[in-house]
Amino acid sequence: MTFLEVRDLSVRFGRRQQAAVSGVGFTLDRGERLGLIGESGSGKSVTALAVMGLLPEYAHVGGSIRVRGRELLGLPERELSRVRGEDVSMVFQEPMTALDPTMRAGRQVAEVLRLHHKSGRARERVLELLERVGLDDAERVADAYPHQLSGGQRQRVCLAMALVNSPDLIIFDEPTTALDVTVQARVLGLIDEMLDAEGAGCLFISHDLAVVSQICDHVMVMLDGGVVEAGPVAQVFERPGHPYTAGLVATARLDLVPPGQRLPTVADFYDRGRP
Repeated sequence: MTFLEVRDLSVRFGRRQQAAVSGVGFTLDRGERLGLIGESGSGKSVTALAVMGLLPEYAHVGGSIRVRGRELLGLPERELSRVRGEDVSMVFQEPMTALDPTMRAGRQVAEVLRLHHKSGRARERVLELLERVGLDDAERVADAYPHQLSGGQRQRVCLAMALVNSPDLIIFDEPTTALDVTVQARVLGLIDEMLDAEGAGCLFISHDLAVVSQICDHVMVMLDGGVVEAGPVAQVFERPGHPYTAGLVATARLDLVPPGQRLPTVADFYDRGRP
């Protein structure tokens, strides 16, 4: 059975006529890695938040989102919360806002564990996880507040929170954007290693095509709330079949753009309608 199946997903906010996401569909099995790329406002994060059931109450969500064949749309919050953490977890872009500034880091990891599994070994499990995500000084990090940690340390704490219940799918929403280049490379290497070790699949949202190439096997390109192209990473990036994808690839390879050539923008597609 397919682990995650999204069919004809649509999302509208309030009374807005234009959908933030429209007709999006994809499947993911355990161990598969799907990258989601596109410009800001293309619907990437909205799609991920819809899967997690984290959209605001004024969002109107249609279509189908199934985990292990179970429909999530319309599921009571109490049951949906069981899916989060155990089956699917999420790592957000900015760890400082994802963490509670009033709680010590170790307690926050432990709270995720206790929410799903009552455990008398929470402290031991937390320290083990912090060490697994590359925090050698796990005791100090566990007892520190988020503002006392570096950006890389905070993101590793968030990764530990996502892994604590061994979910089958982890959603990453621009997880390294707020980090400097050196720390970004370390965290990406860690994510790659942890996914392999856990055998978990991932939905990886990023603006950086090089990052998607490193982490993902397949990629889905979004424009104006819809999917314009999808396929294996190598195929899509080396032989893009849609002009918008070609523009994204050209932007990532500026040395390949002929002098004087203007790269396509979203406005170009608004002018003539989506191809």
